[in-house]
Amino acid sequence: TAILANMGGENQSTNFRVKVIFADVNKKVRPGMSATVDIETSRRDHVLTIPYAAVVIRSVDADSLEQAQAGSATAASETGSTVGAVHAAETSDTGSAAGDKKREELKGVYVIREGKVDFVPIQTGIADQKFIEVTSGLNEKDSVVSGPYRVLRTINPGDAVQIDKNVVDEKSE
Repeated sequence: TAILANMGGENQSTNFRVKVIFADVNKKVRPGMSATVDIETSRRDHVLTIPYAAVVIRSVDADSLEQAQAGSATAASETGSTVGAVHAAETSDTGSAAGDKKREELKGVYVIREGKVDFVPIQTGIADQKFIEVTSGLNEKDSVVSGPYRVLRTINPGDAVQIDKNVVDEKSE
């Protein structure tokens, strides 16, 4: 159970009291001492990851979903917003249903293909503070759009994008 200190103040902290057993004796560690630790709950090596900033949730009706999956999305309008593109290996819109159309929320990313974006639904796995595992929907050669959520929620499939090479280089390092 979390122990909250200075709740509501600028020095608010959340702590957890735990008991640990050390495999090796360390004379510098004594009972009652406090520590800051990272607890690894799951680990997978050699997986495809993308930044959290690339993942969007889109609410679509069944007809739109079928059209998008059939690849019949048409170009809408060009956006002047600058967003970053990263290779996947390197790293909600909500609305009321129109009429009787059933709406479904899809988790996905915008992939850059021939200078335009295409929404690709994805399945995700484990995550850390910055990146999330993609279990299906992408391959490591795909370049995904990453940027502020307020920009990503205004993008439509078919919108033209311009890749900011400085952003790509920073994220690739």
